[in-house]
Amino acid sequence: MSAKFYPRLEGLRGFSIILVMISHYIVITNFPQLKFLNFGFWGVNLFFVLSGFLITGILLRATESGESHSSILKGFYARRVLRIFPVYYLTILLLCLFQVDNSQTLFSYLVTYTLNLGNIWLNVGNSATMHFWSLCVEEQFYLFWPVLLIKTPNKYRLLLMIGIVISSVALRAIYQLSGGPAPVTFGHSFTFSCMDSLGAGGLLAYLQMHRSGIFRKIQQHWALPAISAAIAFFVMARICREESFIFQTFGRLLCSVTGFFLLAAGVSDKVSLWGRFLANHRLRYLGKISYGVYIFHWILYFLFDHPFKKWWTGLNFGPLSKLAYNAWIGEFLFFSLLSVVIAGFSYCIIENPFLQLKGRLRWQ
Repeated sequence: MSAKFYPRLEGLRGFSIILVMISHYIVITNFPQLKFLNFGFWGVNLFFVLSGFLITGILLRATESGESHSSILKGFYARRVLRIFPVYYLTILLLCLFQVDNSQTLFSYLVTYTLNLGNIWLNVGNSATMHFWSLCVEEQFYLFWPVLLIKTPNKYRLLLMIGIVISSVALRAIYQLSGGPAPVTFGHSFTFSCMDSLGAGGLLAYLQMHRSGIFRKIQQHWALPAISAAIAFFVMARICREESFIFQTFGRLLCSVTGFFLLAAGVSDKVSLWGRFLANHRLRYLGKISYGVYIFHWILYFLFDHPFKKWWTGLNFGPLSKLAYNAWIGEFLFFSLLSVVIAGFSYCIIENPFLQLKGRLRWQ
């Protein structure tokens, strides 16, 4: 039931979390004119593609090994609980205990992983926990995808993967045309609106296991389609408003296509510039602790940004005077480092002890 280990995918996680921190620490709060680059959106969707690939691979290998469906599901959910729940719920508990922002008001959404739904249809509003929408998407994905996948006969699974990608794009288009509430939030954070990213990862896992010839060709010719899709996204984002029909319908699809090919290259044994980049040991370490970094990075910024800026602007003397007017430089370095340090401690003290329990689980 364990995921096959690909060292470079740790590097892809590290790269993804860097994009998220750049978006939150630099672009959104300091350079809104660069928001169209959507670094955070790219980072989250790379995580989604990666998650779809790893989860689908785990489930397919378990199914084809002859395990019973009940054993697969019990083992899968037990391991997901050990991986995700401890740090997340401890964080929620501390936020509510110290009454950070409106965490107490949002408690029911946070503990049930439904904050993304509350944002869409109830406009619950949140600041310190705004980034948890993606964790809600992941958890909701885990609820239905394992059951759907293992109950689908193998001969129909390829159609399932392709169909769920197409359906996600169609769902965003229909919702845009329907005039429903919060169309941007719906397209951004509704679970089934994210299924082209999650499904693209699942499709890649299926091709790796059952269409090895196609999979190898994708690995050999990944660069041109990945670069083309990325360029198409940036052109679209530059000329289209975020709330436009075209961007909301096809923006995530282009991210998914890019992630699909970048991930295929990441699991390739072929030496490439991209592969060497992902294999960097520092980037891999960042990927290893990326869950904690994602949990803590925005909360830390929410709590300490104001006092940090006040201190930073006090550096207005001598050679440091120019830095006083560029607080984003210090913010990015300080909060990124702080997030990594705390996430590193979290991984060693909380996450890893629970992860060690995963190997002891046996379901009959």
